[in-house]
Amino acid sequence: MVTFVSYLELYISDAFNYLGGRRGEAEATNVVIGVPFDSTSSFRVGARYAPERIREASQYIETYSYRAGMDFDDVDYYDAGNIATVPNVMTTLTRVERVVAELAHQEKRPIILGGEHTITLGAIKGLIKFHPDLKVIIFDAHFDLRDEYPEGQKISHATVTRRLIDDIGSERVLLVGVRAFSRYELEVANSSDIRYFTSCYLNKSKYDEIIKELKNFISTSKCYISLDLDVIDPSYAPAVQNPEIEGLHPTMVLDILHALCKDEKLVGFDIVEFTPLFDYSGTTSVLAAKIVCEVLTYTFARD
Repeated sequence: MVTFVSYLELYISDAFNYLGGRRGEAEATNVVIGVPFDSTSSFRVGARYAPERIREASQYIETYSYRAGMDFDDVDYYDAGNIATVPNVMTTLTRVERVVAELAHQEKRPIILGGEHTITLGAIKGLIKFHPDLKVIIFDAHFDLRDEYPEGQKISHATVTRRLIDDIGSERVLLVGVRAFSRYELEVANSSDIRYFTSCYLNKSKYDEIIKELKNFISTSKCYISLDLDVIDPSYAPAVQNPEIEGLHPTMVLDILHALCKDEKLVGFDIVEFTPLFDYSGTTSVLAAKIVCEVLTYTFARD
């Protein structure tokens, strides 16, 4: 039975559940949780509405994964609803940390529907207690290495990576798809041990070379993957909080995720920065729902 430190920090959504239901609660390896929070958003707001829109879109996608060679019907998962967030970022992150830690204690894998990118900080703090060697792979158009943004605010969606390397060290973080940053952030990145692959490099490289480098990064440790949807080119994912051109193709992202998720390294995943208020065609919600479906399926795939 999935239990939490404080059940009051979780509420069951009255809207759609991811892919139609909550099944296999007691046995579920994967637990889907929404974090409807966007209080530090600096451009487009509305990521707080993303968990329900992703769940809604999931009702209408096909569920067979040709990469995994299996259907989502064979995946055990449980949609536990949403964490009851509040506007205060520290309170919300503490709630995320406590719920994720309880899931890790039960050897379950949190699959988190954001919400803005700050929620990753709470998830990592919850997991690091059980996986002290944890490494983090972040798919993102931005470095998020500012020390403060806006001025005086240490924790925001533009400082996530900076706070993360403060907590666990730059050598345990790898960024995929970056292409939008300030000169200061580039200097911080190049003066630290943080590894990063720009979207330009990735778009000109061979998939097998990229995947080999990423798998080497997590070869001796468990990993957490955070996927900011703005890593994908806005022609495919227009409804994100801070869109940037020259992004990655969804096929590349799904191929990389398949390689990283299928060999039991993954202990947690989040998808963040989708803002439904700008999803006029519904394309981004379908893409987000499909990515989550594929990740859940990949965790059960074996070569």
